[in-house]
Amino acid sequence: MRRFAVAVVPVVVAVVGLGACSSGGGGALSKADFVKKVNALCKPAQKKQDALRQAPDAGAKEYAAAAEKAVAIQDKLISDIKALKPPSADQKTIDQLIDVYNQVRVVFEQLITALKGGDLSALNRFTDKITSLENQYREIARGYGLTDCAS
Repeated sequence: MRRFAVAVVPVVVAVVGLGACSSGGGGALSKADFVKKVNALCKPAQKKQDALRQAPDAGAKEYAAAAEKAVAIQDKLISDIKALKPPSADQKTIDQLIDVYNQVRVVFEQLITALKGGDLSALNRFTDKITSLENQYREIARGYGLTDCAS
């Protein structure tokens, strides 16, 4: 149970970080510029997320607090990314990432609720779903070139 718990918070970075890529104003960036800018935004967010990792003996409330902080970090990242606009030819790929983000966000909200209620076993219950979504995300992100966001 605790093995997964240590890795829960970084999953949010990977997926939430691209949740807002399709929004924003201004002209569309080239794919190279879009990838470069999004990767540059994801790298410092990842470092902040890594600092939130919990010790294996942390309790449910500590994991819930860390997960909430992770979501706050992602809200800032999303705000920064909203100014970017992907190339129109790549919108379908970005929409796929957003779909995965939305799914992960729902799962994390359920996890946070359970953890706030003291249910540490929720980490195990949500492992398969989070891992599956994380794998989907990483495949799409890496295929698009968003390597710093898929680490």
